This record gives sequence, C-alpha cells and structure tokens, in this order.
Amino acid sequence: MKEINQTIKFKTNDFENILNLNFNYIVQISYTFNLEVKSGLFSGNSSFCVRNDEIKKMIFDLREMYDTLKGNTILYDNDSDSYLKFEMLKNGHLSIKGQVGGSHQDHSMNFLFLTDQTGLLDFIEELNCILKIEDEK
Repeated sequence: MKEINQTIKFKTNDFENILNLNFNYIVQISYTFNLEVKSGLFSGNSSFCVRNDEIKKMIFDLREMYDTLKGNTILYDNDSDSYLKFEMLKNGHLSIKGQVGGSHQDHSMNFLFLTDQTGLLDFIEELNCILKIEDEK
C-alpha cells in the first residue's frame, strides 16, 4: 500500500457546485479516494475505489469530450453502486452527476449539476499525475 495525500478539484464555474477527489492510497492497481460533492444545498462524502485502467479510460473519454464537445464517461465504485458520470451537452455545457455512498449504506446522495468544459483540461492533467504516482512505486 502506498499512501497518497492529494486532492483533485474539478474547477466549476459556480461556488455552489463542488467535485473533489481526495486520494488516500494505492493498493496494487486500485486507487481509493473520498468522493466529495456539493450540489446546491446538498453535500456528501464517501469512499470510492477504482482500478488504474478505469481511470485511464475516463481520462481518454474526457479528452475526447473536450476535443469534440460531445460524449460521456462514467466511473463506477468497485465496492458499491456509487458512480460519477460526465456528459457533454450542447454548446460546451457539461453535466456532472452520480451517487455518493452506496445505496446499502445508511446515507447516500444522488446529485446532478451543470457546469462547462473549461475545467476539463486541468482535471485530466491532475488525473494523469495521480497515475504517475503508481509508476513511482
């Protein structure tokens, strides 16, 4: 296990909507982070676990979305039914939706907020940096 103390923030165009991936550690090829979301008056935070190939696919899809202004990508938690979905809408608008916490847990939250594509490049770059940490093991 390699500990990580890094937060990736999706820079939205609105202070009422927050998406943070607070990375904790890597075990072999699996990354664990806390998914932190604020959508309007609602907020939630829960553990989320994914494999490095799933992060790579998301990076590829997000890059395609940025370049073509269409498409979507989804990241599923390997330990629950939590998920995170990005979908490109018309005119560069971006829908970010998902579920924080598993439905089997005492608390979970479904969320949806709209932003634009301007935060995608920084988000992609920071995800790439997280993958490089595994190579340093």
